[in-house]
Amino acid sequence: RAVSLFKETDSRRELSNLYNYLSRIYQWNGDQQLFYDYTKKASQIQRQEKDSIGLAMSSIAFGAYFERTGNVDSCLSNYEKALRILRLVSSDQELSYGLNEYGYVLQRMGLYEKAVVILLEALDINKKRGDEHFQTTKTLSAIGTVFSELGEYEKAETYLNEAVQLSREMGNPSVEAGILSKLGIVYSKREEHQKSLAYHLKAQELIQNTDVPPSLLAIALHNIGKQYQHLGE
Repeated sequence: RAVSLFKETDSRRELSNLYNYLSRIYQWNGDQQLFYDYTKKASQIQRQEKDSIGLAMSSIAFGAYFERTGNVDSCLSNYEKALRILRLVSSDQELSYGLNEYGYVLQRMGLYEKAVVILLEALDINKKRGDEHFQTTKTLSAIGTVFSELGEYEKAETYLNEAVQLSREMGNPSVEAGILSKLGIVYSKREEHQKSLAYHLKAQELIQNTDVPPSLLAIALHNIGKQYQHLGE
């Protein structure tokens, strides 16, 4: 109904925004083709209207689509295109968002060295802007995880501990539990299994008192079992 109204009034920017909203709804519902189709509709209007930030956001969406469909080259090129645009228009809020999204993609693809550079840039912008704790906590947690994958455990511990502190300031136990689990994995990799066990037990305690999916409790119990195995119990 809103699409019809915007078409009648020729409100093209509003129409492109609405197409983006619709594309996200289809993305959340798992309909990748309609996610792509509505993103394409939005980007066509953004190009005509010379809406640089809108085009960058659509490129990020295209990147997400190509990641889900297994087209790695198109995924990465769309994220890189978005970052080029956002750096040119000097839009810190959107650039921080784009950097974080790209960093998470690189992390999932195992491109850890590139991921950490991108995520550190995002963190720097977040801190300069005095950004909300939730986004900064996610970025810190991702950086810690990437350093852990690179075998740089002291750096991983530093960033993850900072993320834990921010999660406590937010009063978000489910986020804190996830980060504590990551610290537990770091200590396990360092063969500090008693310390790892303590962190996984604390994560389990938080999860049991939080409304989260049962799968998260299953993962916590699995991590605890692994540490007891390492300890010979």
